[in-house]
Amino acid sequence: MILCSGQSNMNKPLSYVWNATAEIAAATHANVRLFSVAGAAVPNCADPATKAGAACGPQSNFSANGCVLNHAGQTHCAWLPCNPTTVKDFSAVCYLTAKSLMQLNSKLRMRPIGLVQVAVDGTSLEEWTTPAALSECPAHPTAIKDRTSQRFNGMLSPMVGFSIKLVLWYVGTH
Repeated sequence: MILCSGQSNMNKPLSYVWNATAEIAAATHANVRLFSVAGAAVPNCADPATKAGAACGPQSNFSANGCVLNHAGQTHCAWLPCNPTTVKDFSAVCYLTAKSLMQLNSKLRMRPIGLVQVAVDGTSLEEWTTPAALSECPAHPTAIKDRTSQRFNGMLSPMVGFSIKLVLWYVGTH
C-alpha cells in the first residue's frame, strides 16, 4: 500500500496534469485500488471542542469522516478499482508515482497495490503531526495550537496497523 498525504499539491487530481486525457484513458490497472479518505479534523481530548461530546484524540476508524461522496462523486471509505472513471479525480502525484514504479519493476504489475489519498488543501504540518512529536519541537508556533494534530487524529491515525510500504508527503511552503 502507498499512503499519499499532504496539502493541495498532493490533492491535485490527475485531470489537472499536462497530458490528462491520455493518462486517464490509459489508467486501467486491474491490480490497483484507490482509496480517498474524506477530510476530518478531530480535536485533541484536551481541546474545548470536546466538551460538546465530540469525538477526540486519535481515531481507530474513519467514522468521524462520514463516508460520503466527494465533489467528484467518488465514494470515500471504499476501495475503488483503478480505471478512467475513478482515477481522473484521484491524486495525480499518487497515481503517477505508482504507475512509474510499476513500469520500473515488472513484479509490481502483478501484485495488488492500494493507493490511499489522505490530503487536504491549505492545512499546516502541525495538523498532521502527533502531539508527542510536536512536544519534541521547542519552536512550535502557538498560533495554530487550536488545530494541532486534528488531521492526524481523524485521517492518519485510522491507518495505523495497515501494511504501508511507501509514504509520499507533498506539501508546499510559504
